[in-house]
Amino acid sequence: MTEQFVRSGFLISIGIAILLGAAFVFASRQYNPKGTTRKMSVDYFRTATSTSLTIVGLLTPILVAVLSYLYLKQPSGNYSVLLAVVVLLYIVLVLAVWATFAILRKAKGDSVITLSFPADRKYITSMGLLYSLQLLALVLFAYFFLIDFPRTHAGEAAAQTAGGRLLLRPAIAVGTSRSEVLRVWGPPASATARSLTYSTGSASLVVQLDQTDHVSAIIELGEGKESK
Repeated sequence: MTEQFVRSGFLISIGIAILLGAAFVFASRQYNPKGTTRKMSVDYFRTATSTSLTIVGLLTPILVAVLSYLYLKQPSGNYSVLLAVVVLLYIVLVLAVWATFAILRKAKGDSVITLSFPADRKYITSMGLLYSLQLLALVLFAYFFLIDFPRTHAGEAAAQTAGGRLLLRPAIAVGTSRSEVLRVWGPPASATARSLTYSTGSASLVVQLDQTDHVSAIIELGEGKESK
């Protein structure tokens, strides 16, 4: 799973989050200049933090379970964008917990608090970050399942094992080692020193190996057809 942290999808997603955060910090400084004060209802902050905690509490366990399931089924897959969504939600969780107690300490039981800038600018900035990071996480969530996941796994086909269960097999390329084929495709229906045969139900895939035990060709056999 650690290799997902250095893939482009994760790095780009986190980079967008950093730029978004920097934009909100800049905007907070521009719209809340030094020396100004503002009275705000505690409910404004309470609504933001409680909504954020609800969203994170519902989505995060589900996404962690989905991410773990996908990775265990296909370790070679690209789940970096989904991993970025999980990381962003945990950042939102930290911000929401901090804001909850910080506002309670600032309010001291009052329903309205007075914010003095720049000392209290962090409260306004944290609210902007809560909403923006959640919105970004939801956009990335939709992008992963609607665009990224179908596109990167489009070449995979469902294949049958001897027990009749359908498995999602990632594509392998010429040059892949025998051990890697066995790791990602599992045990073959039959094997020789120079080939591995997998059943797809209506046809068979024969993975031919060279002298160095690397894939030299992949042949599909079935209904009188042979293709490489």
